[in-house]
Amino acid sequence: MPAGTASISALDDAARDVYPFGSKFWQQYNKGAPTLDLLFSGNKLPPLAKIDHEGRRIWIPMDTDFNPNSAVATAETGGLPEPGHEEIDKAIFNLSVHSAAFQMSALAMETLDGNQRSVANMMTKLMDDEKKTVRRVFNWLMHQDGSGQVAAPTAYDDGTGTFTVPSTTDFTLIKVGTHLVSKDIDGTQRSSAAQAMVVTAVTSTTIVVEYEDGTIPAASAWTDTNDRLYRFDQQGEDINGLSIICSNANPTNWGSGSPTYGNINRSTNEFWQGYSLAATATGSTTFNIEDHVQPVLDTVNRRAPEEVDLVAFVRYDNWRAIGNQLSRDQRTNGRPQTLTGGWKGIQYENCMFVRDRDCPATVVRFADVGAIYRFIAREWYWDDTTGSIWAITTHPVNGRRRRVYRADMHTVQQVCTSRCVGMAQVTALSASA
Repeated sequence: MPAGTASISALDDAARDVYPFGSKFWQQYNKGAPTLDLLFSGNKLPPLAKIDHEGRRIWIPMDTDFNPNSAVATAETGGLPEPGHEEIDKAIFNLSVHSAAFQMSALAMETLDGNQRSVANMMTKLMDDEKKTVRRVFNWLMHQDGSGQVAAPTAYDDGTGTFTVPSTTDFTLIKVGTHLVSKDIDGTQRSSAAQAMVVTAVTSTTIVVEYEDGTIPAASAWTDTNDRLYRFDQQGEDINGLSIICSNANPTNWGSGSPTYGNINRSTNEFWQGYSLAATATGSTTFNIEDHVQPVLDTVNRRAPEEVDLVAFVRYDNWRAIGNQLSRDQRTNGRPQTLTGGWKGIQYENCMFVRDRDCPATVVRFADVGAIYRFIAREWYWDDTTGSIWAITTHPVNGRRRRVYRADMHTVQQVCTSRCVGMAQVTALSASA
């Protein structure tokens, strides 16, 4: 029997024995990052919420018979709600499938063949590295809008295959070898439908790509500023993040049609809108208490049916700016509090500021922690539909088998909310580190 076959069998046995479905190890994939530890307390849904009979959607009923207008404390119908005559609506969220994978060369497998301790040690190392990667990716996704977008190019050079992107773009998910596709925000695909664009180089302001056959995409890979770069086959399929949860507008780049968040139109339903404050309209784009934080807290607490506990995620410079200002004004002793998971926070009124390296550079989002739910329909599990966890990969151009094996794992989950009036964001801030 070939050495590689024996090694795959040993690794399969080790994976299933040490990391079976439902083990506590898989639960570590769902924590260990600021948003994962501080926003989501357990796997739960709001009262009366349910999963549809197909197991694909989350239905959350809600009483909409109140007016979030900060100046009018009456129902949307013009009067107070009467028992039995409340206006009822429901939010619908699609469950999303998320995947992760790692690879091992056949040479490594053959080297480990027959040595069970080496097999176990290698498997442990791979799983620990993958756990850290998944945590970082999910923490980044929690700050996005669920569209799968990774960059909004400002220009494209079809002579070199180079996309120019804003210097504030977060490249957490952009690595050499990443597969991307360029699409208009309405879902029109610009690059070849048959091939993904493969990233060959990344700098702070450029992404260089080529097709899998080594050719450079034509100018049609990018046509105007409505085009975006997405992870291949992921437009509108990612987990919902704070960018869409805290927004006051419908999604703009989830694909064709007129997509809405939670199947409720924000344009005509104020109760489903977060509060958005542009820093450019306040006279200061440097994040501070008077111009940004106080207006947000005052507005949110008036709009929400009750005073809410907020968590504001901020990049390092903004976090230090708030801490320095509060300490200087003697509103705090300047000592950060240690929160769940060991993360550091600074308290101001009913808001806890948390530093998070994956926050966007020019936006601070305020999350109503009592109204955000992360429902995990299925914990992480091995993809062993072929009978083995490992599958040999093939070359993307000639289709020949390669001496590289890949192990895939999946999870089914979604982040949803039962109300948006307690969410807020400050946009157009000066870029922070």
